[in-house]
Amino acid sequence: MVNTFALGFWTAGLKFARFASYLTEKKYNKISVINPGTNMSDAVLGTVKLSKYFEQVILVGYPPFVRNVLDELKSQGYDFSSVKFHIIVGGEGFPEEWRDYVLGILNGGILDLEKNLIASAYGAADAGFDIGYEVPLTIFLRREMRKNKELATDILGDNYPYIPHLFQFNPLKNWIESVNGELCFTTDTPIALVRYNIHDKGGVIWPDKLDEILSKYYDINQLKKEYKPYRFPLVYLYGRSDGVVTVSGANVYLENLKQIFTLDFINKYDLTVRFFTYLSYDNKARPLFNIICECNAENVTKDSKKIEEFRNEFVSELSSINSEFSNAYRSDTKACAPKIKFLTPELFTKQNPYSIKFKYIKE
Repeated sequence: MVNTFALGFWTAGLKFARFASYLTEKKYNKISVINPGTNMSDAVLGTVKLSKYFEQVILVGYPPFVRNVLDELKSQGYDFSSVKFHIIVGGEGFPEEWRDYVLGILNGGILDLEKNLIASAYGAADAGFDIGYEVPLTIFLRREMRKNKELATDILGDNYPYIPHLFQFNPLKNWIESVNGELCFTTDTPIALVRYNIHDKGGVIWPDKLDEILSKYYDINQLKKEYKPYRFPLVYLYGRSDGVVTVSGANVYLENLKQIFTLDFINKYDLTVRFFTYLSYDNKARPLFNIICECNAENVTKDSKKIEEFRNEFVSELSSINSEFSNAYRSDTKACAPKIKFLTPELFTKQNPYSIKFKYIKE
């Protein structure tokens, strides 16, 4: 197992390292663990040097960093067919195109859950590290919803914004409710939580309801035989509903961005204080951090030199006020570097119209 979650005082890396250590202490677990964190060279070198002594490799970490590790292994000619290679990720969501891309590296694009398990886990620092998990059934359903809008509507309801992640959870450990479209947790943590709301958007599907829906589209008995699901409920997750955008596992808060747009340096670019941000994905399903700015000078919107200069200053300011982003940027500059675009007020308003509450973070 190669743990590439950020270490130090980052909850995910520390907790997962402790969890992995616990696994190695059990006599029935034949597993060894290394913890390179977000050190790319150590993660790649450790995998190359050690995997030849093992039957399986489990690479764990944030989706963008895991993809970069896989790309680097591929560029070095690593033979993925020499071992069973599995992926476990968490910290941020990904589209199914990301899973397709990873499968293309590991197994020629074939979804073989026996050979290559690629799964995400759902956790939160305050509500529990292991809230839910992707299992073969949830992966199957998410991929099916991508193709079948009627199935997606039956499971998610009308007006769903996009296909969310699906996780299976144990209600005896984490009792999850959906209240006004947000998930609330009742769980036995060191400080007991009762209907605790971390403002994640989503909902819960209980097994009987899921069976009723799936029987409309599939042979339910065959489906259960093939995927052998536990009789556990599912939770679907769209993401945090408050002012946060996640960039390679680092939380970039809306207040950070607002702070930057109040600084004097933006005046030399004729920028207003209006902006919005969103994540998009390139043709390899890699997330891109986009910042769209309103600019009063049309000539500046076409000046690539000035835009690049602004990007450098923006990164410098954001790194100085957000240590998570700073560390993520140093670990993976390409993934974290924002894509900056200047728009005239007219074009900006077309993309983000005025409203009572301005939408700084777009989906």
